[in-house]
Amino acid sequence: MKEPNEELKQIYKKISSVLKQLGISPNIEGYWLLRDSIYIYLTNNIVNIKITKDIYLKLSRKYHKKTCTIEKSIRRAIEKGWNNCDLDFANEMFSNIIPYNKDRPTNNEFISTVSEHLSLEI
Repeated sequence: MKEPNEELKQIYKKISSVLKQLGISPNIEGYWLLRDSIYIYLTNNIVNIKITKDIYLKLSRKYHKKTCTIEKSIRRAIEKGWNNCDLDFANEMFSNIIPYNKDRPTNNEFISTVSEHLSLEI
């Protein structure tokens, strides 16, 4: 059995790997917020987790930032990543989410889809 800290490191490592494949680099602020968002989504016991009320609020408290700042930083990270990502990987992961006329997933679509993808691996 893994120690709690080792398990936490492994989860963050998997999240980071997927974010890298999706073109999101750790040198932008939204990366860290997005990584924590996915972690919260993965480890939360709430069935219908709400991104604004459950995730952004927790991040707001942790980072001492307004929820609108959290949302904007995550959105920008997704936008930047979407332009630099492994297109085959992104298309495979988001093919059922993104219609042909939409340029990128919303924050909620991104976080929930990546979380669902990772939950199958963890």
